Amino acid sequence: MRKYKRSKVSPIALERKTITNIIGFSALALAILLFISFFTKTGALLQIKDIAYSMFGIGMILVPLLIILVSLPLISIKNKFTKLNVILGVSGILLSLVGLISAVSEKHAGVVGVSLWSALKSPLTSPGAFFVLLFSFLISIVVAFNTSVDQAMSAVS
Repeated sequence: MRKYKRSKVSPIALERKTITNIIGFSALALAILLFISFFTKTGALLQIKDIAYSMFGIGMILVPLLIILVSLPLISIKNKFTKLNVILGVSGILLSLVGLISAVSEKHAGVVGVSLWSALKSPLTSPGAFFVLLFSFLISIVVAFNTSVDQAMSAVS
């Protein structure tokens, strides 16, 4: 009796670049829908906004920007905004900002902000957690704009 082996070929043979383009355009569509949801109060868009607000609070304003910055390299758009330092800097800005908002109001910080604030507050106390988040916010800005501290200080003064 002959045994047949199942082939391990997927039913749709897509190249890796095609798959990353599909993921990139899907993320771009999600960012656009999330941005549109800020200005409407209808069905599915309202649910998207509520989910984003429950996760990031007021910091949800930065989430579409972050999603766009992550999706651009996936669809092969290369420019100064798609560099890794910009993506990591904006991510750090978002996380430290929602953590700092949680120090003022847990209602407006979202689950991520409250969790981050609680994780830092317990070992460092409230003032320590505030300064850690403040300095991480400032460092994230420096990383996002790819500047040194000397350049930032000379621009301020």
